[in-house]
Amino acid sequence: MHFQGLSAGVFIYVIFCEILLDKLSSTASSTNIMSVFVGFAIMALLGLLPHSPVDEHQVSTPQHNETVHLVESSIKHAFS
Repeated sequence: MHFQGLSAGVFIYVIFCEILLDKLSSTASSTNIMSVFVGFAIMALLGLLPHSPVDEHQVSTPQHNETVHLVESSIKHAFS
């Protein structure tokens, strides 16, 4: 859980301090600036939508279960 917070912080820092500062420089057009803020607003609104947690057992398929079994068996075989 702590690594998710750290990675999110790094991601936000890179976006806002490295990329956006170049995009929002004095030579940037108003279209570029508006598109950045509209995109941010859309993503923020999508983050506010309610969602239900997904149960892994509900979405697993026979192919998925077979793939998981093959991966687990190959890992056990590699470390035995």
